[in-house]
Amino acid sequence: MKKMQTLLLSILIISATKSFAQTSGTDSTSHSINTDSTLHSSYLKIFIDGIPDWQDYVKVKMWYADYVRDPKLSQVQVVISLQPTASGGQRYSLFFLGRERFDGKNDTLSYTAALENTKRQTRDELTNVIMMGLMPYFALNGQGKYFGFEYTDMQQRAQKSFDKWNYWIFTLEVNPDIAVDASGTGIAGDAVVSAARVTDDWKIRFTGDAIIDYNSFKTDTLTYKSTELIKLLNSLVVKSVNDHWSLGAEAGYYSSSFSNISSQFQAAVGGEYDLFPYNQSVNHLLTFRYRLQPFYTLYNDTTIYNKTGEFLLNHIFDATYTRVERWGNFIFDFTAKEYVNHPDQFRLDIVGAIEVRLAQGLFLNLLGNYSYIRNQRDISNVGLSPEEIVLQHRELQTNYSYGLTVGISYTFGAIYNNIVNPRYESGIIIDPEIANILNLNLLGQK
Repeated sequence: MKKMQTLLLSILIISATKSFAQTSGTDSTSHSINTDSTLHSSYLKIFIDGIPDWQDYVKVKMWYADYVRDPKLSQVQVVISLQPTASGGQRYSLFFLGRERFDGKNDTLSYTAALENTKRQTRDELTNVIMMGLMPYFALNGQGKYFGFEYTDMQQRAQKSFDKWNYWIFTLEVNPDIAVDASGTGIAGDAVVSAARVTDDWKIRFTGDAIIDYNSFKTDTLTYKSTELIKLLNSLVVKSVNDHWSLGAEAGYYSSSFSNISSQFQAAVGGEYDLFPYNQSVNHLLTFRYRLQPFYTLYNDTTIYNKTGEFLLNHIFDATYTRVERWGNFIFDFTAKEYVNHPDQFRLDIVGAIEVRLAQGLFLNLLGNYSYIRNQRDISNVGLSPEEIVLQHRELQTNYSYGLTVGISYTFGAIYNNIVNPRYESGIIIDPEIANILNLNLLGQK
């Protein structure tokens, strides 16, 4: 596999050198590779956005670049976005955005990390893809002569892929959490089982989830115990109609002691329209979805509407917009729900998040949500204890809820940020491979 990658690197350097020179018009000679004038002071200036956990590894692995603290100081900005795949893995989309004399010279690569990958495998393979995407810029920066390549895959022919599971992915997950001290006990956890099959034409998913939260504590004057239990079964089938339209059907079961629901049986049909083609979802997504949802509910306690069970018909409208740009990321979601047989009872939810670079070194992060609530038909008419209210172990009646998080940071000082110094970082485990690379670099400088 390594030989395949290094062969691609060679091809990238040759093809990029030619194509970059041709696209620069009459000044094509100014972009030719200068194999004699590359000095350490002319290292390619890079800003990588999207892998904060692996920044140090990338810096050590690709030590022959300068890593700047702000994208406006870079010659190449690498923006990395992430989407889950149908098989449970992760698909990384890498956007290489040229600046300064590389302005307009952009490229896009993608990498899919398999579900069974360790974090180290994903980190190493993603770093190789970053390196391949940067090769044309290194070549045009005069650093091409310092790279050597070899093809390491000795296999003579590619074997045809065979999937004995026919795209089906099964997941079993258990997450217990136990905390005990002298004053009380807390036991929480969830168990999830799922099966999914996703192709270009169909998405099929079945999910079962059980969540428990048990608490017991005792003081000199009070003994309190509570148990919350939520059970969920859900199925989803989606058919791709074309690049913009999809049709979907859902069925499910829900039970929650928190929400006073003993059993709820649901079904839904609907459609979704994406203003942009679905294959552009890594850059931007603007979807509008409508669903009609009949459901029947049995309650644990008689509700404030004097009901122990009832049939309701919901219709739901969703609008979602996401965008990834070199200035930052943005997501907005709006949902409206209304009971068809009780049109005066509805709910509106708005969620938004934005990460913006306002200026060099100045970052702004906003996260907010607001809900206008007029559809709580499951509220129990049985009074709640003060402990249940304070600890929020039962759903309370309300007309609204909202939240807002604001973060701002400003960084200034030295332009370059290439040094990796792990001293006095408590709990940090130094990767042996990073140590080896550091030692090799130091030996090479002697």
